[in-house]
Amino acid sequence: MVTNPERSGPGAAPAARIDEVWLVRHGQTAANRAGIVQGHRDEPLDPDGEEQARRLGRDLAMRGVGFAGCVASDLARAVRTAELACAPLGLAIAREPALREQSFGAFEGGPVDALRAFRDQPVDDPEVLAPPHGESPRAMQQRVLDALRRWTERAEQPAARLLVVTHGGPIAAVVCALLGVPVAPPSLRAFRRDNTGVTILRRRARAPDAWQIAVLNDLRHLGDGAAR
Repeated sequence: MVTNPERSGPGAAPAARIDEVWLVRHGQTAANRAGIVQGHRDEPLDPDGEEQARRLGRDLAMRGVGFAGCVASDLARAVRTAELACAPLGLAIAREPALREQSFGAFEGGPVDALRAFRDQPVDDPEVLAPPHGESPRAMQQRVLDALRRWTERAEQPAARLLVVTHGGPIAAVVCALLGVPVAPPSLRAFRRDNTGVTILRRRARAPDAWQIAVLNDLRHLGDGAAR
Protein backbone atom coordinates (compact mmCIF):
# COMPACT_ATOMS: atom_id res chain seq x y z
CA MET A 1 0.00 0.00 0.00
CA VAL A 2 0.98 3.61 -0.31
CA THR A 3 2.40 5.21 2.78
CA ASN A 4 2.54 8.78 3.94
CA PRO A 5 5.89 10.17 2.68
CA GLU A 6 6.84 11.15 6.24
CA ARG A 7 7.00 7.50 7.31
CA SER A 8 10.50 6.11 7.86
CA GLY A 9 12.44 3.75 10.11
CA PRO A 10 12.89 -0.01 10.44
CA GLY A 11 10.61 -2.05 8.23
CA ALA A 12 9.78 0.80 5.87
CA ALA A 13 10.09 -0.42 2.27
CA PRO A 14 12.26 1.39 -0.28
CA ALA A 15 10.63 4.41 -1.89
CA ALA A 16 9.03 3.83 -5.29
CA ARG A 17 7.74 6.70 -7.38
CA ILE A 18 4.17 6.64 -8.64
CA ASP A 19 4.04 7.26 -12.39
CA GLU A 20 0.29 7.01 -12.98
CA VAL A 21 -2.64 8.40 -10.97
CA TRP A 22 -6.24 7.29 -11.48
CA LEU A 23 -8.55 10.01 -10.19
CA VAL A 24 -12.09 8.81 -9.47
CA ARG A 25 -15.03 10.97 -8.52
CA HIS A 26 -17.22 9.45 -5.80
CA GLY A 27 -20.47 7.70 -6.66
CA GLN A 28 -23.83 9.41 -6.84
CA THR A 29 -25.55 10.81 -3.76
CA ALA A 30 -29.12 11.97 -3.19
CA ALA A 31 -27.77 15.51 -3.04
CA ASN A 32 -26.23 15.08 -6.51
CA ARG A 33 -29.61 14.05 -7.88
CA ALA A 34 -31.42 16.91 -6.17
CA GLY A 35 -28.92 19.62 -7.18
CA ILE A 36 -27.85 20.35 -3.60
CA VAL A 37 -24.41 21.74 -2.77
CA GLN A 38 -22.39 19.24 -0.73
CA GLY A 39 -18.88 20.61 -0.19
CA HIS A 40 -17.73 19.34 3.22
CA ARG A 41 -21.16 17.97 4.15
CA ASP A 42 -20.85 14.24 4.82
CA GLU A 43 -23.43 12.80 2.43
CA PRO A 44 -23.70 9.02 1.88
CA LEU A 45 -23.93 7.31 -1.48
CA ASP A 46 -27.40 6.50 -2.69
CA PRO A 47 -28.16 2.97 -4.06
CA ASP A 48 -27.21 4.00 -7.59
CA GLY A 49 -23.93 5.45 -6.32
CA GLU A 50 -23.09 2.20 -4.55
CA GLU A 51 -23.77 0.23 -7.72
CA GLN A 52 -21.58 2.62 -9.74
CA ALA A 53 -18.71 1.97 -7.33
CA ARG A 54 -19.22 -1.80 -7.45
CA ARG A 55 -19.17 -1.72 -11.25
CA LEU A 56 -15.94 0.26 -11.19
CA GLY A 57 -14.31 -2.32 -8.92
CA ARG A 58 -15.46 -5.21 -11.08
CA ASP A 59 -14.17 -3.48 -14.20
CA LEU A 60 -10.75 -2.76 -12.70
CA ALA A 61 -10.44 -6.35 -11.49
CA MET A 62 -11.49 -7.76 -14.87
CA ARG A 63 -8.93 -5.58 -16.66
CA GLY A 64 -6.20 -6.67 -14.26
CA VAL A 65 -5.18 -3.12 -13.40
CA GLY A 66 -2.67 -3.14 -10.53
CA PHE A 67 -2.30 -0.36 -7.99
CA ALA A 68 0.26 0.42 -5.32
CA GLY A 69 -2.65 1.48 -3.12
CA CYS A 70 -5.72 3.64 -2.76
CA VAL A 71 -6.10 6.99 -1.03
CA ALA A 72 -9.49 8.66 -0.61
CA SER A 73 -10.98 11.86 0.69
CA ASP A 74 -12.16 11.26 4.25
CA LEU A 75 -15.75 12.26 3.44
CA ALA A 76 -18.20 9.35 3.58
CA ARG A 77 -19.19 9.41 -0.08
CA ALA A 78 -15.57 9.07 -1.18
CA VAL A 79 -14.62 6.48 1.46
CA ARG A 80 -17.60 4.27 0.58
CA THR A 81 -16.83 4.54 -3.13
CA ALA A 82 -13.25 3.49 -2.42
CA GLU A 83 -14.37 0.58 -0.22
CA LEU A 84 -16.69 -0.83 -2.88
CA ALA A 85 -14.28 -0.25 -5.77
CA CYS A 86 -11.28 -1.66 -3.92
CA ALA A 87 -12.96 -4.79 -2.53
CA PRO A 88 -12.31 -6.90 -5.65
CA LEU A 89 -8.74 -5.58 -5.81
CA GLY A 90 -7.78 -6.34 -2.21
CA LEU A 91 -6.52 -2.81 -1.67
CA ALA A 92 -6.25 -1.07 1.68
CA ILE A 93 -7.60 2.48 1.77
CA ALA A 94 -5.87 5.48 3.30
CA ARG A 95 -7.98 8.53 4.19
CA GLU A 96 -6.69 11.96 3.24
CA PRO A 97 -8.64 15.08 4.41
CA ALA A 98 -6.72 17.26 1.93
CA LEU A 99 -8.57 15.50 -0.93
CA ARG A 100 -11.95 16.83 0.23
CA GLU A 101 -14.24 18.85 -2.01
CA GLN A 102 -13.97 22.63 -1.86
CA SER A 103 -15.62 24.07 1.23
CA PHE A 104 -18.60 26.07 -0.03
CA GLY A 105 -19.41 27.50 3.39
CA ALA A 106 -22.81 29.14 3.62
CA PHE A 107 -23.93 27.58 0.32
CA GLU A 108 -23.65 23.99 1.56
CA GLY A 109 -27.04 22.34 1.83
CA GLY A 110 -28.57 24.87 -0.56
CA PRO A 111 -29.32 24.78 -4.30
CA VAL A 112 -26.47 24.52 -6.79
CA ASP A 113 -27.98 27.42 -8.77
CA ALA A 114 -27.30 29.82 -5.89
CA LEU A 115 -23.65 28.80 -5.77
CA ARG A 116 -23.37 29.09 -9.54
CA ALA A 117 -24.74 32.64 -9.44
CA PHE A 118 -22.21 33.55 -6.73
CA ARG A 119 -19.31 32.15 -8.74
CA ASP A 120 -20.43 33.90 -11.92
CA GLN A 121 -20.42 37.38 -10.42
CA PRO A 122 -17.92 39.75 -12.06
CA VAL A 123 -14.76 40.00 -9.95
CA ASP A 124 -11.13 40.77 -10.74
CA ASP A 125 -9.89 37.30 -9.80
CA PRO A 126 -12.54 34.56 -9.54
CA GLU A 127 -9.90 32.05 -8.37
CA VAL A 128 -9.71 33.78 -4.98
CA LEU A 129 -13.48 34.30 -4.60
CA ALA A 130 -14.41 32.41 -1.44
CA PRO A 131 -18.01 31.78 -0.35
CA PRO A 132 -18.89 33.10 3.12
CA HIS A 133 -17.24 30.77 5.66
CA GLY A 134 -15.77 28.73 2.78
CA GLU A 135 -12.56 28.52 0.79
CA SER A 136 -11.52 29.84 -2.59
CA PRO A 137 -10.99 27.63 -5.65
CA ARG A 138 -7.29 28.47 -5.60
CA ALA A 139 -6.93 27.44 -1.95
CA MET A 140 -8.68 24.14 -2.67
CA GLN A 141 -6.51 23.57 -5.73
CA GLN A 142 -3.30 24.15 -3.79
CA ARG A 143 -4.17 21.73 -0.97
CA VAL A 144 -5.17 19.03 -3.47
CA LEU A 145 -2.01 19.45 -5.55
CA ASP A 146 0.12 19.38 -2.40
CA ALA A 147 -1.58 16.17 -1.27
CA LEU A 148 -1.12 14.46 -4.62
CA ARG A 149 2.52 15.49 -4.67
CA ARG A 150 3.06 13.89 -1.26
CA TRP A 151 1.27 10.66 -2.16
CA THR A 152 2.99 10.22 -5.53
CA GLU A 153 6.52 10.72 -4.23
CA ARG A 154 6.73 7.52 -2.21
CA ALA A 155 5.17 4.07 -2.23
CA GLU A 156 5.87 0.83 -0.41
CA GLN A 157 5.67 -1.25 -3.58
CA PRO A 158 7.22 -0.59 -6.98
CA ALA A 159 3.82 -0.44 -8.67
CA ALA A 160 3.30 2.43 -11.04
CA ARG A 161 -0.30 3.36 -10.23
CA LEU A 162 -2.15 5.08 -7.42
CA LEU A 163 -5.95 5.04 -7.14
CA VAL A 164 -7.34 8.31 -5.76
CA VAL A 165 -11.03 8.67 -4.88
CA THR A 166 -12.06 12.27 -4.49
CA HIS A 167 -14.64 14.83 -5.69
CA GLY A 168 -15.57 16.80 -8.79
CA GLY A 169 -13.93 20.02 -7.64
CA PRO A 170 -10.50 18.54 -6.88
CA ILE A 171 -10.46 16.65 -10.18
CA ALA A 172 -11.32 19.85 -12.03
CA ALA A 173 -8.63 21.70 -10.09
CA VAL A 174 -5.97 19.17 -11.14
CA VAL A 175 -7.06 19.23 -14.78
CA CYS A 176 -7.06 23.03 -14.82
CA ALA A 177 -3.57 23.11 -13.31
CA LEU A 178 -2.23 20.75 -15.98
CA LEU A 179 -3.91 22.73 -18.77
CA GLY A 180 -2.67 26.02 -17.35
CA VAL A 181 -6.15 27.55 -17.18
CA PRO A 182 -7.87 29.28 -14.23
CA VAL A 183 -9.68 27.09 -11.73
CA ALA A 184 -12.84 29.16 -12.22
CA PRO A 185 -15.73 29.50 -14.66
CA PRO A 186 -15.79 29.02 -17.61
CA SER A 187 -12.88 26.56 -17.36
CA LEU A 188 -14.67 24.49 -14.71
CA ARG A 189 -17.60 23.90 -17.07
CA ALA A 190 -15.53 22.95 -20.11
CA PHE A 191 -15.35 19.24 -19.24
CA ARG A 192 -17.42 16.65 -17.37
CA ARG A 193 -16.62 14.96 -14.07
CA ASP A 194 -19.35 12.36 -13.76
CA ASN A 195 -19.91 10.19 -10.69
CA THR A 196 -17.25 7.43 -10.70
CA GLY A 197 -15.74 8.88 -13.87
CA VAL A 198 -12.03 7.98 -14.13
CA THR A 199 -9.40 10.53 -15.12
CA ILE A 200 -5.89 9.15 -15.62
CA LEU A 201 -2.71 11.19 -15.21
CA ARG A 202 0.70 9.94 -16.39
CA ARG A 203 4.12 11.24 -15.48
CA ARG A 204 5.97 12.42 -18.57
CA ALA A 205 9.00 10.24 -19.33
CA ARG A 206 11.20 13.09 -20.52
CA ALA A 207 10.04 15.50 -17.81
CA PRO A 208 9.51 13.41 -14.65
CA ASP A 209 8.25 16.36 -12.64
CA ALA A 210 5.49 17.02 -15.18
CA TRP A 211 2.21 15.18 -15.71
CA GLN A 212 -0.15 14.81 -18.64
CA ILE A 213 -3.84 13.91 -18.90
CA ALA A 214 -4.10 10.50 -20.56
CA VAL A 215 -7.82 9.83 -20.05
CA LEU A 216 -10.64 12.15 -19.00
CA ASN A 217 -13.87 11.00 -17.34
CA ASP A 218 -13.82 7.37 -18.48
CA LEU A 219 -17.21 5.74 -17.81
CA ARG A 220 -16.73 2.40 -19.54
CA HIS A 221 -17.51 0.54 -16.31
CA LEU A 222 -21.06 1.90 -16.44
CA GLY A 223 -21.65 0.22 -19.80
CA ASP A 224 -21.38 2.98 -22.38
CA GLY A 225 -17.99 1.73 -23.60
CA ALA A 226 -16.60 5.23 -24.04
CA ALA A 227 -14.06 7.47 -22.39
CA ARG A 228 -15.33 11.03 -22.30
